[in-house]
This record gives sequence, structure tokens and C-alpha cells, in this order.
Amino acid sequence: MFRPIAKIVSLLLFVFCVSINAQDEDAAKTLLGKAMPEVAVQDFDAKSVKLTQFKGKATIITFWATWCSPCIKEMPHFSKLVEDYQGKLQVLAVAVGDTREDTLNFAKKNPTYKVTWLFDPEEDIEASPVTKAFGIIGLPTNLFIDADGKIVDYWRGLGSTDNLVKKIQGLMAK
Repeated sequence: MFRPIAKIVSLLLFVFCVSINAQDEDAAKTLLGKAMPEVAVQDFDAKSVKLTQFKGKATIITFWATWCSPCIKEMPHFSKLVEDYQGKLQVLAVAVGDTREDTLNFAKKNPTYKVTWLFDPEEDIEASPVTKAFGIIGLPTNLFIDADGKIVDYWRGLGSTDNLVKKIQGLMAK
């Protein structure tokens, strides 16, 4: 009974935080050009997975939640980009502020999405080492990581599909 209320409160807090542009700019400045932080998330078998283990090919990390409609709208576009770049690009979809069960159910309902499903085991967004390491104050938050594990781009929010595709094409061309 309280679960939907908690999600609404979390969503409202995230919407409020997104309006704080200075924090957003600080997170990007802090991360851009640096190696990806050594933080662990979990796969659906609850095994610990370090995000740095995905180094070796261009990677988009999208921090999302099943209750975030802009996040959901991005998923098919990320999946299409993975298909378009045929093994040269991977997308890690890291659920934050969400339960393992809800994340797993979403992935099972969307088997055609070509993303690697992961989740932050800490459901409390404010206490999460993942959200702290990446400066996540709103969803969706996305990063582009080059094959060497360096953070090349950081953006928040759902933009237009055309802009997303152009952004990724430009980043892949580098």
C-alpha cells in the first residue's frame, strides 16, 4: 500500500532536484574526461558487477527507473543504437531508486531491448554510492564512456530522438 506513495515522493524529489542546474553542471564538470568510478551494481542474479568491467567498447550508461516515463521512452532508442552499431556500442541500463523485482519484471516484459539490465541494490537514492559517484540528481541521467573507460559526455533528461541519435553518432565518430 505504501509502495506507490514512496515512488511518488521519490519522483517529486527527483523532479525538484532536476531544477537545480548548478548541481547538474558540477556533476558533469567533475566527471567529464575522468575514468569511470569504481562502483558496483548487481545483475538479476544479485551478483555484484563493477561498471568498469564493461570497459573495452563504447558504452552508454543510462540511469533510469521503472516509474520514470522519460526513462522508459529512451529505451527503444538506446536498443536501436546498439543494433545500428553492431557490437561497437553497448548500453548499460542501471535502475536506481527502484526494486530488483520491478526492474526484472520490466526487463521480462521488454525482451527485445538490446541493453544490459543492471540495478543499484540500494533503493534509497540519497544513500546510494552509485548515485553519489555519478552525481545523479534526476532521471534519466546518461553517460557516454569511450572504450578506454573515460567519461566523454554526460546528459540528463529525455531530449528528442533525433538529437539523441545525432549525439551518439557524433560521439561514435570520435
